[in-house]
Amino acid sequence: MGLGDDLMAVGDAYAIYKKTGKKVCIGKSTARPAQSPMYKNLDFLEQDPCWSANGAVIHFESFTGKRPYIDYRKSSSSNQVLFPDYRPKPGVIQFTEEEKAQANQMVPYEPGSRRIYVEPHVKGTYSDQNKRWPWEYWIELVRELKAAGHQVVQLSRPELSGLPFIPRMGSEDVRVSLAAMRACDVLVCSEGLLHHAAAALKVPAVVIWGARTDPKILGYEGQLNLTSGTDYCGSRTKCQHCQEAMDRITPAQVQEAIEDLL
Repeated sequence: MGLGDDLMAVGDAYAIYKKTGKKVCIGKSTARPAQSPMYKNLDFLEQDPCWSANGAVIHFESFTGKRPYIDYRKSSSSNQVLFPDYRPKPGVIQFTEEEKAQANQMVPYEPGSRRIYVEPHVKGTYSDQNKRWPWEYWIELVRELKAAGHQVVQLSRPELSGLPFIPRMGSEDVRVSLAAMRACDVLVCSEGLLHHAAAALKVPAVVIWGARTDPKILGYEGQLNLTSGTDYCGSRTKCQHCQEAMDRITPAQVQEAIEDLL
């Protein structure tokens, strides 16, 4: 589990705060509140232990091993099962002025063009290989977008492989990279932190899902979610079904979705 899960927890916590007016403490009830870059600067989150708040704080359990959207009784080491009725709520990200200033300096603006930010990499956890769109598809997509006159930028950390033809702007500080997303017209990514961040920041997004996870459960209204079937397997190991599903989503389909959002 990673920062995308933490940002979903922020969305759930913010909904609780709006409903009750009480601060929310995220984490185990017997430990100090969970820590995450996604929890910074949010005044509706409580940073003191829940038990010290005398009922003034609502405790919300969401941490590795206890996420509210995973049915752990039905899941296994090779397969993840989600509760079908769960829907994520857009989170909140409060940037500092310094984070915004750093983000604004990362890539110059090309007048007269639309900014398309792409992220071809997927976090290397259980299911990364099943969420990865083919690299050669990303190259073809970038080539066609540039031919159409768009400014295309890769939003990846410096140590990750870069796509040809375009600049890369990712920061070692994930919050600065997310702050940079505010300047794009459309984000293109796979399921994960960036699609959750796009919902929080109200950035239009094309999300390439394949067939591992059902976007009706973990997707957001307003984003264009691309799949190739309804047989979502939830596999945590390398899966031929997931790869074939990704192969069926063509660069032309992704470009069409981008143009629809633009």
